[in-house]
Amino acid sequence: MLNVVEQHEPVLFELDIKLLSTKLVAYHERLFSWHAKDTRRSFFVLPKTELNKFQFSYADRMTEYFGINQFQKACFDYSKIICTWDPKVDLFKSPKPCFLILKFKRSGDKLDATVIFRNRDLIRRMVPNLLAIQTLMRTAAVDKKLKLGILIDYSLNTFYKQEDYERWISLNKRSKNK
Repeated sequence: MLNVVEQHEPVLFELDIKLLSTKLVAYHERLFSWHAKDTRRSFFVLPKTELNKFQFSYADRMTEYFGINQFQKACFDYSKIICTWDPKVDLFKSPKPCFLILKFKRSGDKLDATVIFRNRDLIRRMVPNLLAIQTLMRTAAVDKKLKLGILIDYSLNTFYKQEDYERWISLNKRSKNK
């Protein structure tokens, strides 16, 4: 279970990403289905139309936006990083990317990753973000036949809505009592 931190504090954790529970993901998707769907869209779907002011496309930033497929390069060469921040745009307009950097690292027969988020909703976005990163790691590991390893996840700024936290706790307690 998530130990809630103070609002606007950085959070760093290490996770064996293959242990991300399908039960946890399903539970989260029932509670916050829009956020789960939006995370999948932003990480894996290239926009066909103009996005609204609350939407962002990491898929675009990782593969097309800078004129280079950063994801493909980072899968081929683990010394490369994926960076979604464009200072010429993101310093001046919104939405700004929350997911900033992803770097893969080979550790023996495993693929590890480090990810940095600028800003993150710990209750609504943490689980879908972890699932998205796990999917990216699987894609990067498959050609080299690597197993999934450790994820180092750092959020520079974190927040959550109290009512989301209370909803999570309430439903978690009810599911344990069944």
